[in-house]
Amino acid sequence: MQKSPSLCVNVISIDIHGRSSIEGYGFVDLPKKPGMYNMELKTWKPKLNHDQKLREFFLGIIYILL
Repeated sequence: MQKSPSLCVNVISIDIHGRSSIEGYGFVDLPKKPGMYNMELKTWKPKLNHDQKLREFFLGIIYILL
């Protein structure tokens, strides 16, 4: 049995100074058959420690979870 392909989504925001912040990640399995589908994608964001939050806010560093 073959597994469906998955779509990985990274949601970021960019402020007026061009700094980016990660807002969330999400995964959804894509249908195997062609057609129109309504799909729900639940997102989550890793919990950052205090230093990471400061770096993200002031430097726009995005922490990508691998």
